[in-house]
Amino acid sequence: MRGLEGVCLARLGRDDEARRVLDELLERRQREYIDAYALARLQLALGDTDRAFAELERAIDENVGGLYALRFDPTADGFRSDPRFPRLLARYLEPVGSRPAAMSAVVSA
Repeated sequence: MRGLEGVCLARLGRDDEARRVLDELLERRQREYIDAYALARLQLALGDTDRAFAELERAIDENVGGLYALRFDPTADGFRSDPRFPRLLARYLEPVGSRPAAMSAVVSA
C-alpha cells in the first residue's frame, strides 16, 4: 500500500514526498520483501522509466501476484505505451518453467 501512496503523491505533483516513499521502500527492501511491481509503478509515476522497467523485470522474475493487472492497471499506463512493453508482457505470459534460471530459483525457494 505504501507504494500506491507514493504513486498517488507523484500524480498529485508531490514528487519530493513520493521520492521519500520510494527511498523508504528501497531501504526496507534490504530487510524485508518489498513488491517489485509496487516499486516499478512508483518509479514510473516519478518519471524514471528505465528504473521502472528494471523493477518490472524483477517483478516478473519474482512472479509477483499483482502482475495479472499489468494490462489494465491505470498506474501502469506508462508501461503499455513504451516500446519495451510487448516483449515484457510476452515474457510474463510464458509458462513459469520456461523462464530463465533466475525465475526457477525464486519459484523453488
